[in-house]
Order: sequence, then structure tokens, then C-alpha cells
Amino acid sequence: MARTKQKLAKRNPAAAAKKPRKTPVVSNRKGGGGAVSSVAAPNPKPDDGETEDEAVAVVPVPGAASAVDKRKKRRWRPGTKALREIRKYQKSTDFLLRRLPFQRLVREIAQETSMDGQIRFTAMALTAVQEAAEDYLVRHYEDANLCAIHANRVTIQAGDMQLALRLRSERT
Repeated sequence: MARTKQKLAKRNPAAAAKKPRKTPVVSNRKGGGGAVSSVAAPNPKPDDGETEDEAVAVVPVPGAASAVDKRKKRRWRPGTKALREIRKYQKSTDFLLRRLPFQRLVREIAQETSMDGQIRFTAMALTAVQEAAEDYLVRHYEDANLCAIHANRVTIQAGDMQLALRLRSERT
């Protein structure tokens, strides 16, 4: 502690001389018994052109953990969270893609491919298109995953996706 003060005094003698004034604070809690503790009080008038914020600077104590830091964050092993997500999505029957962005995409593609440019969809038709698209994508990823496992890998690569398409005879 003494060495730290000496180093501080060498760097900035004016800052080393300043110490916050300590004032006693009495607790008003019931059953507190009037416990007295001392806290750093703000300097009533700033010195040497300091602002009030600079005069009441609070410096954290190194090595002291706050209440938030005391509880250690849970660290999951690699793959545990992924397996949990897989189980979650296999149990659910909800759509995987958001409804509105998918509808905008379908309407955009329909406008580009139509002759008159004005195509209308019912809500059930868009739901059916989304169901079919998600089913196609899920099956495609399952096939690509099998290709990756066959190659003794767990990560799907672009070649696995292309091989899955070729084995389905969708791409020659």
C-alpha cells in the first residue's frame, strides 16, 4: 500500500495529496441499533479547476468482487446447448421461419415470375407454401448431415449439400 502511494506521489503529487473526507453515516433501519459506518463524502468545493464529477471520483478496489461477480456464470460444455436446441425444435410444430419475412419473399418471387405482376394469396395458401418449403429444407439438411457423418465429420459443408441434391436427383 505504501509503495502504491509513493508511485502515485511521483507521478502526480497534487492527486496523491487529496483524500476524500470521511463522514459518519448512521443507519435509520429498525433494529439496526444505529450502526455507524464511514463513507467517502464529496468534496464541498472542487480544487484546481476540477468539476464536481472529478472531485468525487470513486476508484474500484482491485481484487474486490461485486455482488454480480460473486455468482459464477454457468458454462455449458461444447455441444450441450446445441443438443438442447435440437430437442426443442424436434418437439415443436411451430414454423422455423418467421411468417412475415417468408410471405414477403413469396410475394416478391411471385411478382417477378408473373406476367401481369399482380398475384394475390390467401392466408392458407401462404401457410401451405411455408410448410412445404420448411419440410423441403429440413429434409435437405438431414440428407446433408448424413453425408457429413459418412465422411466422419459432424460439420455440414457445401459439398455435403451438393451431394445430397445429387443423390436426390434434383441436380445433375
